[in-house]
This record gives sequence, C-alpha cells and structure tokens, in this order.
Amino acid sequence: MSRLRWQRLNPVNSLFGRIFLWFWFSALIIILATLLGSRHLSEQLRYAKADSAQVTVLEEAAAGLTKLTQRRGGATPPLRPMLQRLSQRSRSDLLLVSPSQQRFISSFPPPRGFELEPFLLLSEQQGMLQIENLNWQFTGPLTLTLSGQDYLLFAGKMRPPGLLRRISETPVLFIVLILGLSGALCFALAWSILRPISQLKQVTREMAAGNLDTRAEKVAHRHDEVGELGREFNEMAIKLQALVESQKRILADISHELRSPLARLQVAIGIAHQREQQAIPELDRIEKEANRIDSMLEQILTLARMDASQQVVERQKLPLKSLLEPLCEDIRFEAHQSGITFTCEGPDNLVLQADHRLLHSALENVLRNALRYARSEVTLICEYTDTRLNLSVLDDGPGLAEKDLRAIFRPFYRASDARTRETGGTGLGLAIASAALAAHGGHIRAENRSPSGLKVTLTLPLNGGEKKNDEPALD
Repeated sequence: MSRLRWQRLNPVNSLFGRIFLWFWFSALIIILATLLGSRHLSEQLRYAKADSAQVTVLEEAAAGLTKLTQRRGGATPPLRPMLQRLSQRSRSDLLLVSPSQQRFISSFPPPRGFELEPFLLLSEQQGMLQIENLNWQFTGPLTLTLSGQDYLLFAGKMRPPGLLRRISETPVLFIVLILGLSGALCFALAWSILRPISQLKQVTREMAAGNLDTRAEKVAHRHDEVGELGREFNEMAIKLQALVESQKRILADISHELRSPLARLQVAIGIAHQREQQAIPELDRIEKEANRIDSMLEQILTLARMDASQQVVERQKLPLKSLLEPLCEDIRFEAHQSGITFTCEGPDNLVLQADHRLLHSALENVLRNALRYARSEVTLICEYTDTRLNLSVLDDGPGLAEKDLRAIFRPFYRASDARTRETGGTGLGLAIASAALAAHGGHIRAENRSPSGLKVTLTLPLNGGEKKNDEPALD
C-alpha cells in the first residue's frame, strides 16, 4: 500500500511533476549563473579588522626592506627580488604600492584584471585594515620610505580561482557552458516526453495497418500520464481485436450454417426441374440466385479462413507463364463478348514460389473487376526486378473517388457512383485478392489513371523466384 502511495506521490512518476522539476532546475541554474555573473561584475570589497598575524608579517617585511635599502647606502634596490625573498621567508604574498607613481610591485605574478584602485584608496587610512574580495585578501597599509620614495606595504594571500571562477573569467566558455547545460536539460525533457509518444504513434500505425495483436507494452509500463494512456490504448486494442474476431467468427459460422439449407434448396430445384411438365421461368431465376448465394458463401468462407490464418499456403515452383496463359485466355474470351479489348504483357522466363490457386484467384478477381467497369480496354502488365513482381491491371472505366482507393479492399465495401451492385459481384473479390497477396508477403493497391480509369497493382516478393535465362528485368 505504501509503495503504491509513493508511486502516486513521487513527482518523477508524473508528467506534470517531471516538467515542473525540469523547469525548476533550469530556473535555478539560470539564477545561479546570474548571481555569479553579477558578483563577478560588481567585485564588491569587504573590510575587516586587521589580522594580528599578518600585521606581524607586515612589520617584519617592512623592517627587512628598510634594512636592505640601508645596506645599499640609500641607493634604490631591486625591489621585486627583495619582496620575493621576504615572501618566501614569511610565507605570505607582499604588495608594495607607490601612490605617487600609481604603480605596484608584487612578490607574486599579478592575475589578469588585478586593480590597484582598492589599495590606493587606503593611502590616507590611519591604522591597518583587512581588505578582501573573491581573488585575494590583504592587510595594510604600512607606510614606509625607501630611497626617498613613499610606499604602501600590504601582506596577505592571493586566492587561486576555483573552477566556476575560471570559467566565469572566460566569457565565451561561460556562455557555451550555460547554453550547453540548459540545452542538455531541455533535450532530456523533450526526449522523456516525446519518446513514449513516438512509441505509441508507431504502435497506432501498426494497428491501423491491420496488426490487431500490437500492444504498447513499453509505454504501458510507465507510471505517469503517458503510461496511463498506453494502458488505455491496450485495453482499447484488446476490445477492438475481440470485436473484429467475433465479427469474423460470426460471419464464418453463419456462412457455414447456411450452406446446408442452401444445398437442400438446390437439390429441391433440381428435382422440380425433372418433374415439371412445362417450363417455369421462376425456377430458373431461383436456381440462379441460389447459385449466386452459394458462390458468395464460398467467398466468405475463403476470406474468413485467410483472416483467421487457417488458409494453408502451398508454395511451389510456379512458372508465371503457366499462371497467365489460361487465365488471360478466359479473360480475353469474356472481353470479346463484351466488346472490350484485352491485352496481356509479361515475361516468359519468370518462376515464382507461390500458391497457384490463391494467386490465380487474386488475379482473376482483379481482372474480372476491371472487365466489369471498363469502357473499351483492359490491360495486364507484368514487371519485375530482382526483389519483386508487379502485376498491374489497367482499365479505362470511371475510376474511383480518392476515399475509395483503399476502402475497396475491405469485405462488402462498395464505392458510390458507378461501382454498385447493379454491375454484379459481391464486394468480396478484391478483399480476397488482398488477403491472398498478404498470405504471400505482398500487397495490393489501387490508383486512378489520367484522364480516367483505374490501375490496380499486385506486388509479390521474389525471394523464392528464379529466372530461366538472362532476359533483363523490367524497371
């Protein structure tokens, strides 16, 4: 119970909490950077009571400098080497300032931007103070005269700059670091939000493509709002899959149950024909409709088996010529009866690994569909590369609306306008063709021709095919 409560209260497990924390940390970094920058620009000095130890060092250094100068008979000595020796002896940094010449001599290498102004301001100071900023801390001044020149002596320590200080002293590096750090935080924020959404989008696309087994498992394991969305998506997918499978099962069961009374009806029609004393036109019509229903039920059962993956695909070597010649002969005969010109173009050398019955059924359905709507001509064109075979069926009929180009491969779908039940068919032929192509690892698509007509392309992979000669493939 406590673990669930912690998961619920933990801000990291909430998309809102993560966004809040990331922006909070970013704001803190910006504020910190602003404070460091303002402190660096202001360089405010701090004053305090002089440190007794440093006062002692200062007095000893002044005595040493005075003594060394006197030994030279009042001549100006080399002050820097003298300061360095005294600094090593006292283990303190020494600074000698000349107020009249506005210059200084130090025992240490002065850092970049070292300013003399704070020390000159103390030239009139009575007594000694401790003065410091971020870079140094000194005690002074102690006034002394060397070779007739007045100086202010300070003793203290230079502070080595820290990492942040060194970075802030380099404006370009400072700006690059701030931009890089804030950019990395923003990138991590965007990635943490967009990655699960991208995964969910991919799963949605797979489901839209017909893969109803797809689940958003990675997204569903999260404990934030996106994870909740993933779990809701999975529940929806489960219900949708159950609904579709139930629909297919009911359709297949009804079709199967209808075949028995339909068979008895056909037997009764046959007996009635044998017993009739005179021609009864109604019996012929009943027989025609019964045969049509029988054909439709057969197609429904075939489609149901394919959708349920119960259709066995018997792949075997299949010369494309042996598939096309008898089929094209039948279509050419039917086209001639309807006054339509049929043309079949294809290679003679291609061998497929395919199920002859399924592929014949798919191509026959597409060709008959084209004959049904063509005005004057239908063409079958076969093109192949090393990896795929394209069988394209072209007609010069009225074509389809853009919204119908993909929908026509759904069972019982009928486009409006020209393609209606009046032209014949059951609305299952193209759905069966699509399922047959999918069983072979291929696909089918439709597109309008200019100025009118429809082109339906059946694409098959050729990973199992082979060529009998060196005839070049078509592009």
